[in-house]
Amino acid sequence: MMFGGGIFMVVIWALIIFTVIYFMRRFVPTRHTHALTILQERFARGEIDANEYKARRKDLNDIN
Repeated sequence: MMFGGGIFMVVIWALIIFTVIYFMRRFVPTRHTHALTILQERFARGEIDANEYKARRKDLNDIN
């Protein structure tokens, strides 16, 4: 009886850990996403031109 309960607890903890990791990856932005968002905002405000935007976006995509 104890053996089945122990496996059940391991499965429950595994599901909890999996769920936390899943939601963190889905909703917490990565540095790449954050940098790309800043780049898009700067382009939208006119702080950088199209050529600089494309070059920096390419650099960010090459990192990953």
